[in-house]
Amino acid sequence: MRDYPHGTLGRYLSRRCRCQLCRGAKAAYSRQRKRLIAYGRWESYVDAAECRAHVESLLSSGITLGRVAVLAGISVSTVKRLMHGIPRSGGQPSEKVKAETARALLAVQATLDDLPDTAWIDAIGTRRRAQALAVLGHSFKDQADAIGKHATNYRRLLCTPTVLVGTARLVRSLYDAWSMTPAPSNWKTERTRRWASQRGWLPPLAWDDDLIDLAQPALEAALRERVESMPMEDLQHAHNSRYRHGDKTPLTLEASREYKRRQKAAGRELGEAS
Repeated sequence: MRDYPHGTLGRYLSRRCRCQLCRGAKAAYSRQRKRLIAYGRWESYVDAAECRAHVESLLSSGITLGRVAVLAGISVSTVKRLMHGIPRSGGQPSEKVKAETARALLAVQATLDDLPDTAWIDAIGTRRRAQALAVLGHSFKDQADAIGKHATNYRRLLCTPTVLVGTARLVRSLYDAWSMTPAPSNWKTERTRRWASQRGWLPPLAWDDDLIDLAQPALEAALRERVESMPMEDLQHAHNSRYRHGDKTPLTLEASREYKRRQKAAGRELGEAS
């Protein structure tokens, strides 16, 4: 039987645990269910296709089926039924899945902390971290030496689309340790800084932790969502920072573009009114 942690609905149901944490999880689930029913938004079952496709993508990235179940807080047998069906019933995958099960599974993401070292992931976050450290003067050779990698192989991060999870973890740890510490000033670090500047690489302060690993389409969508709620005063400040001080932080650039969009919209409204 799966050993769910305390404070989860899974432990309350499967282990019949009645500790304070597990009772609280069951009570929270019941309150949420009643609230959604009252609002007419409670769905008992939903189509399983999207959920199954998401689990397939998690499995292809290297996460095991059992690990998916643990991260979602549901039983392994539930995930197996979703993916493979019930053998005694012909082995057909489920056409429907409980709405709360679908939400739990769709919330599971393939992150560095859950993938095995031998899995491959998009290299964009690792590449941005290596580039950001170069902006601070940390050469690729110094970075490679610090994590026990050969410098030539490490430089391939600049052009390879994927990277091993084990390497990505090492670079992330190095980035966390060095991202607030510029390299000592000497001819080598100055050359590294110039090289990074010529290529338009961004420093660590330009990246938020929840943005640095996003692929370009997802990054653009996340930035767009953030600037839509920003007041005009903040957008103007970002616009001025971009053109007066050369700030090329991703959020600053998108905020500047939003500032110009709103200005054009305001101009059109004024023209129509007159």
